[in-house]
Amino acid sequence: MTALDELPSTSQEDQDVDLMVSLSDGKLNEDQARGILRRFNGDINRAMNAIFEEGESAPHQAMEVDRRHNNTPGPSTSRQEMETRTQDIIDLTGSENNKEYSQDTEPLATGGFDQGDDDLARALKASLETTSEAAFQPSDRAPDPQWAMVPSNVEAGPAMTQDDQHLSRAIEASLSSSMEDMTNVEYDVVPDAEALRNDIRPVALRPVDPKLCYTGLVIQALYVIEEVRQAVASLKLSDNHASSDAGLSALQQLFARMDSCPDAVLSVEEVIKSITTPPWISLRERPGDVSVGFFETVARAIRVAMTAHGSNAKLFNIPYGRVEGNHQVNLEGEAYIVPVDSSSENLTVPNDLMSRLTNLQLFEKSMILELSQVVTFHVSPAIHPRPTDTKTRPSFTFPKTIYLDRFLDENIDTVRAKWDQKKSLTHSAALLEERKNAITHFDNKDTLLNLKTSLRYYESVADAGGSSERQDTIKKMADKLRRVMEALNQELTVLDSEIAELNTRCGQLFDVPELQQYKYELKAVLIHNGLHGQKNIYSYVQHEGKWWKTVDASVCEVSEEVVFEDQTGVHLGAGPYILIYNCVASPPDEEVDVVMDMAPVPAAAEISTVEVEMQAPASIT
Repeated sequence: MTALDELPSTSQEDQDVDLMVSLSDGKLNEDQARGILRRFNGDINRAMNAIFEEGESAPHQAMEVDRRHNNTPGPSTSRQEMETRTQDIIDLTGSENNKEYSQDTEPLATGGFDQGDDDLARALKASLETTSEAAFQPSDRAPDPQWAMVPSNVEAGPAMTQDDQHLSRAIEASLSSSMEDMTNVEYDVVPDAEALRNDIRPVALRPVDPKLCYTGLVIQALYVIEEVRQAVASLKLSDNHASSDAGLSALQQLFARMDSCPDAVLSVEEVIKSITTPPWISLRERPGDVSVGFFETVARAIRVAMTAHGSNAKLFNIPYGRVEGNHQVNLEGEAYIVPVDSSSENLTVPNDLMSRLTNLQLFEKSMILELSQVVTFHVSPAIHPRPTDTKTRPSFTFPKTIYLDRFLDENIDTVRAKWDQKKSLTHSAALLEERKNAITHFDNKDTLLNLKTSLRYYESVADAGGSSERQDTIKKMADKLRRVMEALNQELTVLDSEIAELNTRCGQLFDVPELQQYKYELKAVLIHNGLHGQKNIYSYVQHEGKWWKTVDASVCEVSEEVVFEDQTGVHLGAGPYILIYNCVASPPDEEVDVVMDMAPVPAAAEISTVEVEMQAPASIT
């Protein structure tokens, strides 16, 4: 009995052995079939091929192979003996390396198989070859550099954590997304039970092309602002079917349907087909870029139509100018979008909306000449954050209400005085921080920690060894260290209190009545989760006193906390990318009147038709 024969059999092996015995027409018994099968490591295909090709001698050759296989040469076996024994071994694999069989070679009919069984044998062999399973063997695949061995004499780079690796793979996979990924994408069919609204939720908007999914979110965000709805409804458009008028006419009709129809989802196709609307084809361009471009196109078209009918109301457009000597501001242009950099490259500046705006020091570059009814911010996060950045990069935050008086040219003197105060307070706070650091650290060591360790030693560890003198010394040292610790803690408490007071005063410098005349309330937030596709951008809008989240065709109510605490996409350099605020309070004599009088529509010849084209978003620089 050989070592292989002593191995326990498995159910699969027993089945293969029974099959081999039945196919050999009784010429093999179970032991012979099992021995041949084990010679080929359980590969029944190779075992059956060997039986068909070697015929009757196969069982004897298998036994000879087994006998010689177990005749293992010892240490004294010579190389010549090894070569001789190797030559005596008969190979039953029938491989091309050992036998020169062509594709047309028929299995031998000897070994107990009648000539009439040739067809059966050939068919069986062909069947086994067709259904053969993959076996372990050297790979012929081209080398993959990712699996290359690392030389031992090359210093390895810094190790990445598993989270960093997952993040890197996610970013790489997301950036590889392309237009082809969405070519065959289809929208989910809205179930009949969800096709109609049964409450005050806003209507979800969809274009035909999923690559234009951002357009529905932008138009819905405009709709929830009452002043925008009124302005659009008051537009008196000509019937010349110009692209701008056609798009605005479709927008009027869409807003009217959103007001009255019970449908949960409507199409925006009639609106966007008259406006140059680029697709969002991959993550190599951020959804915020195409979204603000589309927003500005619509906003400009509304503004042109309002101006053509004699309205000078500032619905979206913010005129701004450069600050010259003696505080004079000269008009430079109009902005429909205010850029906000939240990339957090400067970690000393808090990463919130007002801090980022103030850090731009707009009053030293450009000042707003007149505030608009709607102010839209384009938040630009880090384009491709490094994995390590996500651990230190603070999340971008934005408030429910803001005051923009500090950026008005009429307040430039007040703002500059406040800014000088802030610099002074910030400098004082920095000096106190230096004092605090000098107390708590020396020579790059934590002095408080060292004092605590020393005090613990004298209180709990030091042993007088029976000496009363040493016991007295230990007690005096512990008392002295305790007094020093108490004095330092008291001083640190005072410093922390003073620093906190200075920071509070800095934060409240602009919270004065003269700089709180124009109050804006958040109405819409568009968010990107960092991936590509119509379900990877969504919005929060405030409508009828409630907050609603829209993802594709799904609209659901959410709490206010969800809106302001949503950190989706931040770890991928995404997150909120459009913030839309609406003016809810302004000086009584400067309230924005966006509803135009119902005057007769001027003749077509009196109106200069403006073709709406995509333009680079204007911004305050």
